[in-house]
Amino acid sequence: MSGYLADFITGRSIGEGERIVAFVIIPTEAAWKDGGKSAAHPPCYPHDRFMPLSLPLVGGMDDDGFFIPDHNQVSLGHLLSTTRFESWHDFRRAMNPRDNSFELSHPDPEMATRFNLRRQVVPGLSVMHQSTFCCIVGLSGIEEDPTEAAARAALIAMDASERVANRELDYIALAKLGKPYGRGDYELLSGRTVPVPMVSGVFSETAPWEISHYARDAIGRAHRDSHLTDGTALRQTFEALGDFQRFCIGLSVLNRYFEPSIFTRHDNLFEAAEVQLNDIENAVQGISSRRAYGPAYVNNAGDQLAALATRLRATLDAVEWEMASYPVYGAYKERTP
Repeated sequence: MSGYLADFITGRSIGEGERIVAFVIIPTEAAWKDGGKSAAHPPCYPHDRFMPLSLPLVGGMDDDGFFIPDHNQVSLGHLLSTTRFESWHDFRRAMNPRDNSFELSHPDPEMATRFNLRRQVVPGLSVMHQSTFCCIVGLSGIEEDPTEAAARAALIAMDASERVANRELDYIALAKLGKPYGRGDYELLSGRTVPVPMVSGVFSETAPWEISHYARDAIGRAHRDSHLTDGTALRQTFEALGDFQRFCIGLSVLNRYFEPSIFTRHDNLFEAAEVQLNDIENAVQGISSRRAYGPAYVNNAGDQLAALATRLRATLDAVEWEMASYPVYGAYKERTP
């Protein structure tokens, strides 16, 4: 293998055989046209400098050290539909900055010209370890079951699609995977009510989970007349949208935003671990005397410290187990499970 990718959250190198989650990103389409200025003006949200052109893509690394997504995942299908490439191999050539021919546009050439729905871009990648992605998704605080929430969102969108077919045009936005009015229950044509899941609003909300409107439109077109289907593909799309939504919220909680990953020639495992351990040490030092974290405040800081201590002890056990693989540290084998 000729290189590594760097996790854009932790900075730790991603090597051969490791599982990766990636987002294809492009410069923001928001009010700030200059990506550099966008990053310099508060408030900053995950999409203020770069924004996703894709939903999360799961994959690995090829022999040259570049990301390659798994085949047959719904997120890859939507990306290729958005960009109108036949394969990931074809799309990857568009990420070459010397190739300035890549254009995002509306599929109808007349509309693209009339409403200026064209944009020359050189896309990039935000990549991370799959474990990093799962951790940040967990920071979102969304407690809904992802599969069940996706099923409810699909049911609502399919109902709206049927209503549009019956000329109830007020439901057009909802049929395109938009958000139902309100956050309560949605009444289906059958009279049954369905609690509206948070993922139903993923295309209708703004910060912090905005996706390129080219991707949004392509995903909506892919599920046109969804009431004529069994809903399987739509549920898979809402599951991917749910992962996207959770990740973006977690990214905002972490005070980070999308940015391109670095291609590097070296592995920095111990250096990255050193920085992360240093951050933990400084974060917890004197925490009991800090405003809003001390014992006098009604919060769960004590429980969180206990959970952190448990994880650190488990991490120490794992470190010593790995140390025991080296002859000079063989005695550690007796101290570890």
